[in-house]
Order: sequence, then structure tokens, then C-alpha cells
Amino acid sequence: MLADSHNITMTRKVYSAWAERFNWKPLAKNVASVYKHAYGGFGVVEKWKPITWEEVHKERREKQEAHLESIRQRDVVEIKPCFVFTFYNSSNWFFGGWWLYVMTLKRNFPIGFRGQNKQLILPIMKLFPCGFLPLEENFEEWAEEFARIYHRPTKERKKKIGMVAAWAKIDRGYLVEIMKESEKI
Repeated sequence: MLADSHNITMTRKVYSAWAERFNWKPLAKNVASVYKHAYGGFGVVEKWKPITWEEVHKERREKQEAHLESIRQRDVVEIKPCFVFTFYNSSNWFFGGWWLYVMTLKRNFPIGFRGQNKQLILPIMKLFPCGFLPLEENFEEWAEEFARIYHRPTKERKKKIGMVAAWAKIDRGYLVEIMKESEKI
């Protein structure tokens, strides 16, 4: 890295202010900044070293390419343990009603809220049949029955809450599928 946290970096504006103070020459057009190591020590005088715009752009391109390569490597579909979680929010306003979430260790996926992962409502209803046909019109009744069958009370909610362990297939950070058993096993 050309100028990291251990280096003193001066941009053209700062450098020109220092240049006026110490009668230094102005920076050349192709020089982005100058730096010298801060550790120096007693009696060790290190000269300022210029960083050209070509070096800055080359470092940026390398960093961007490394980032893009890490994104390309994420093509692997991950299968992670999760919980299918449903609860009733008794609020009378906008957020009231039954909610469905898929929760992994590091991420929660709302199902059906503002259109997110709405295509997964019916497969989840098929995966955990609770005596109702897997239709969107039956979601409220299904969620209520799910909460009764897989009841897991919490400190805040004693009733109307259900949770069951499952497996989530995640591709590039997006929830793709819910399974009862992992394909890995």
C-alpha cells in the first residue's frame, strides 16, 4: 500500500500550505501526494517520497479487481441452518398481523413483507402443512396453526408465536429455498 495509516500523507492542498511555510517547491502535475514514514527515530531523517497519479490509479484498479474477484467467488450456494419463525403483532396499525421470518445465525429474511421473498410463502406452507391448503388466502390461518403446533414462547410474547428448525439455501446473500433436511447430510 502506498500510503497507509502509518504514513503521513499530504494532499496537494496541504502540501502547498507546508510548501509556503518551509519554502518547498510546488508539486508536479503528475504527483498526487507525498509521504514519509512516521517512525523516523532520533537522528534519522527520511525524505518525502512522491506518489504519482499512475500509482494511485494502479492501486485503486488492483483493489477493485480483488473486490470483484471476491464477489465472483461467491457463486457457491450455501446451505445454512435456520429457523422458520412466525408471530402475531397485535398492533392495530401498519405492522399489525401475522409475520413470517427465516432466521439464520447472521441474517433475518422477512417473508412477504413489502414483497420481499414473497415467492417463498407457498413453499414454506407446503413444507410445514398445518391442515390448510398452501394458498396465499390461507396464510393467516396457517400462521396461527403453525404457532400453535410449533409453539416457542419468548419473554416478550407468551402466545401466538411459533418456531421450527430447518435449512436455508442461500445464493449470493439471497434466500432461495427452505428445506426440512440438509442436502449436505
